[in-house]
Amino acid sequence: MKEIERKWKLTKSQASEFVNKNWPEKCYNIYQGYFYSDDPNREFRVRLMTDKDDPKDDKAYLTIKDKIYKKERKELEISIGKESALLLLNECESFLEKNRFICSDGLELNIYKKYKGETDFLAIIEKEFESIVESEQYVPNFEYEKEVTYDSTFYNFNLCKKVDKK
Repeated sequence: MKEIERKWKLTKSQASEFVNKNWPEKCYNIYQGYFYSDDPNREFRVRLMTDKDDPKDDKAYLTIKDKIYKKERKELEISIGKESALLLLNECESFLEKNRFICSDGLELNIYKKYKGETDFLAIIEKEFESIVESEQYVPNFEYEKEVTYDSTFYNFNLCKKVDKK
């Protein structure tokens, strides 16, 4: 499977404005961990998503994706049970946690928890596309600080290194 997506970094006020304007349909608390491997071109991740309105509604995935992002990258995502996800998370070497607000237009706002960066706040909107042409033609209808699609600093695999472990 291929992943084609774009990402935009928002300030705190832009993120707040986005949530107020878009009234997200769902909000998930996401906890994900990463495994290190000898393959410098792939990342291995386990993710546990819990619906904030229904804590019994859990989704869990094991994902393998290319680390090198061009206009598209390979991604293999396998649905797994919550118990398996918890066992795998215990074996991970780095983690991150975020709230994901899902909107009807396919936009997903991620607000990272315990992030330690320049401002100690990080919000990124992601949007996945069916084709490269569609992604190139898309014009965001929201305010953002900057597009970070090709900035590897903002890949989740790299962001987990900026999580406050306290």
